Amino acid sequence: MKFDRSLLRTIQSLLPVQIFIGYVFVISGLIVNAAQLLSAILIWPFSKQLYRRVNYYLGTLLWSQLTFLYSWWADSNVTFYVDPKDIKELPKEYAIILVNHRFEIDWLIGMVAAQKLGILGGLKIVGKRSLSLIPLLGWSWFFTESIFLRRVWETDKKVLENDIHQLLHGYPDNYYFSFLMACEGTRYTERKREESMKYAREKNLPELKYHILPRTRGFTMIMQGAKGKIPAVYDFMLAFSKDSASPTFRTLLKGESCKAQLYIKRYPIAGIPYEDESKCADWLHHLFQEKDRVYEHFVQYDNFVGLGVPQIPVVRNYSDLLIQLFWLLIIGFPSLIWFVQFIFHTGDTPGPFYLIMMFILTPLVVSRRVKRSAAFVKQKLGTGVKRTMSKSIRSISSTARRVARMRNFVKRPRNLIRKPKTPSKISIYKMLPLKLISRIMGWVARLYLPVWLRPFIFRFYITVFHCHAHEMYNEDLKSYRTISEFFRRKIKMELRPIDKESPIVSPCDGRVLTCGKVSRGLIEQVKGITYTASSFLGVPLTAGLLKLQQQQNRMKQNASGDHDDAHSYAESLLKYRGHALYYAVIYLAPGDYHRFHSPTEWQISWRRHYIGHLFSVNPKVASWLQNLFCLNERAAYYGSWKYGFFSMTPVGATIVGSINVHFDPELKTNNRLRPRLEKTFQTTRNTNGILLKRGDNFGDFNFGSTIVLVFEAPDNLAFNVKSGDAIRLGQSLCYFDTQKNIDIKPRKQDNESTSLDSDDSESSHEDNDDDATVNINQDMENDDQSLLIDTVALDAAIADADAIADQEVISNNNSNEQMSSSSSFS
Repeated sequence: MKFDRSLLRTIQSLLPVQIFIGYVFVISGLIVNAAQLLSAILIWPFSKQLYRRVNYYLGTLLWSQLTFLYSWWADSNVTFYVDPKDIKELPKEYAIILVNHRFEIDWLIGMVAAQKLGILGGLKIVGKRSLSLIPLLGWSWFFTESIFLRRVWETDKKVLENDIHQLLHGYPDNYYFSFLMACEGTRYTERKREESMKYAREKNLPELKYHILPRTRGFTMIMQGAKGKIPAVYDFMLAFSKDSASPTFRTLLKGESCKAQLYIKRYPIAGIPYEDESKCADWLHHLFQEKDRVYEHFVQYDNFVGLGVPQIPVVRNYSDLLIQLFWLLIIGFPSLIWFVQFIFHTGDTPGPFYLIMMFILTPLVVSRRVKRSAAFVKQKLGTGVKRTMSKSIRSISSTARRVARMRNFVKRPRNLIRKPKTPSKISIYKMLPLKLISRIMGWVARLYLPVWLRPFIFRFYITVFHCHAHEMYNEDLKSYRTISEFFRRKIKMELRPIDKESPIVSPCDGRVLTCGKVSRGLIEQVKGITYTASSFLGVPLTAGLLKLQQQQNRMKQNASGDHDDAHSYAESLLKYRGHALYYAVIYLAPGDYHRFHSPTEWQISWRRHYIGHLFSVNPKVASWLQNLFCLNERAAYYGSWKYGFFSMTPVGATIVGSINVHFDPELKTNNRLRPRLEKTFQTTRNTNGILLKRGDNFGDFNFGSTIVLVFEAPDNLAFNVKSGDAIRLGQSLCYFDTQKNIDIKPRKQDNESTSLDSDDSESSHEDNDDDATVNINQDMENDDQSLLIDTVALDAAIADADAIADQEVISNNNSNEQMSSSSSFS
């Protein structure tokens, strides 16, 4: 007895039923994407093979719902025409599958065929980069390492070579992947075919009747990148029977059956001249001539019979049906129950089901009419008022008609619809919950570990991040109670001798990102990317007070005061003529010694805590995220050494939310109770001053981060390290070039502000390498006394400094977003 599907198709054609199917797919897709994101964060850095195994099945959980839509919901079938030997080889080897891009759902048929053959989890798309930004489906393709191209040959060449090499040399055993690609690069239309044939006549290429000319470069590069390790290329020739329903997603949602016929032919790699680009392109053109001949046969006979390959039956795979039932059980049916309770809820206190349904259904109920009618039904249902029910039904029907009219709006000319902006790298990166991740990782790092588990965890960490276990002060791994204690472990200081001849030594173990002289007030983040010293350091209190008094003097002289630019800001930090401002940025990797020390003898006068983001400070991120160190949370310590201004700034990063400074217990970073981000920073002044000696313990990070030094020194200072050099704690960072003679004189200020630096002027005449250290304490005490004389002026200076720095950081952020809005997420 044959099952009558007429009633079922009537139910399937109802809009609420279709919305319900889409709702299950959206919620399950978000769950799968979240699981894929977690696997990328927690598994990928440690084991790529395990990550690929996990995502093999996560991708199947999402994509099987689409194959269910075709095979079970619409009761559609696929007839296979293929050599039985070829169909047995496909699930057991890496392959490239070429599909013709003629229909709306031709890529879906490729998934259906892969699902029936048991290779759906290893299917990878080769397509344009915008596909990776499609929610749910595009995100899942991204996490399963599909290849996305910009259609810029110089960029795509590197992407193809890198991605294919990683897949072929790191894919788990007994797992296989297949590239699904359409060489035409666009969907077939008659107008596109005519344009393509016009180009073919100009280039003396073979003309096609049912296809568009293939784009050969991508295919050739994949073949060359595989270097013969992909055994075969499979040609999937798809067509739909004349009595089939229209091959669109709308017909599938309505439950109308499509009858697809798939002609498959295997081409061994040995017969493809992939090493020669021109010969490989010719081979692809001949293949499309063959595809054209095969499709012409189908147009005449409505099948692929008589082309030398038999029609074979394929056993129906029930995995997609079971997966769909699984999602219905955990999402679909509970949501229906909650929806009923949401409608019929009567009580003063909302129940949990009511609150959950409010959260889930609010984004779906977008029409004011639906919301109005739902509230009306909830109020009047059960009263027996027929007029109320009919009015509500008419309102819902009107909403359904409005949704249907949306199709006509989509068909309008494109100039009526504004194309949405492609999200930038920074906007997408900011959406990640990096602060929450840092807090969670901090909580995990503070968990007490069982004694028997400690050696396994710490040895794994030592192996992954290449730590030097022999340098640890305490080599007994069982003695570290938490992961945080191991991160902040001590080392044998005799292995880090402090260079006493160098003016400044490295404050930590790490790698030098950049170093040099501050030019025009700019500090180099990485090669080619700079940020201003003022946006990073802010306006110091001393400079802000001097600037305030100078502006008051100019106002008395009826002269208008302008804001200092980046160069004048850097000049304002200098204490002596013949001096310059220098910087050094040192990156601490996760495997490095996590404590940092004082790089020289200097006195800290005050600290400013900048509230900011927790972006990664990895050099790869620093190469595209402009103003990275200005955006991140950091604690800047300001003071002076024997040559003038000196500052040392530990910068926070992802997972490194906590910065511990041993002499500053009031510093609390990545705190949930901290002020809002709009404030940008806080200011704290250490009125007593803290004197640090060379090599004194300063503080520590959790996991790794960055130290930024900005300091004043004579113009003959030179660095003995360069960008990219590894450096150890206590190693010489710079030296003085004795061939240059520098005349050091104190800088003069305005008449009314000379009293602030009078003591500095007296000490500068006697300044030399032997006795400059003696004058630091006296100079700082005099500065403190001068600054604390007028508290009103001091408060005004603080407000002025904060306002200027805040304005500059905001302007840098805005310009950064504008520059990055045109780039897409890679």
